[in-house]
Amino acid sequence: MELSLTDALSDILGEELHAGFRLGDRIAQDMVAVRLTPPLPLAVVACPEYLAVHGVPETPRNLLDHNCIRYRFQSSGRIAPWSFRAKDDEYSVDVQGNLISNTLPASVDLAKKALGLVYTFRDYVADDIDLGVLSPILEKHLGTTPGIFLYFPREYRSMMPLRLFMDHLSASSESRL
Repeated sequence: MELSLTDALSDILGEELHAGFRLGDRIAQDMVAVRLTPPLPLAVVACPEYLAVHGVPETPRNLLDHNCIRYRFQSSGRIAPWSFRAKDDEYSVDVQGNLISNTLPASVDLAKKALGLVYTFRDYVADDIDLGVLSPILEKHLGTTPGIFLYFPREYRSMMPLRLFMDHLSASSESRL
């Protein structure tokens, strides 16, 4: 098995790959999509030391007064938006900061060092939140992502290695419930 990890919207056929993982809303219509996770909750977190010095933002607009550690997509070079929800509406805040990273682990590590706030998947930082290393903020303003899907071309549906891989992923996710 070969893994190719990228945030690019890859052409798996053009790259001679059999399948890919993607957030649900970013899958081409001609692909088969198999849900692997439920929608994933989002989080904005900071270490308690940062919040003690700079204060706790009460609303997403207050983020404009904070150092936000932003994520740059490796493939497009764009900065990832920080999206929030209010009733039935979703909106983004154009946060600023003096740190930009192109990996989630590096972004979270910078937040742990009291260098700013980070926007991420809640599950990714759940252990740090439980341990008190990071504190969640703005929780009532955050939504979810569509979840992660395995996707592949329709003609690969009966490919035995792919079927076995999907069975393994399904069994693994059920055992965690």
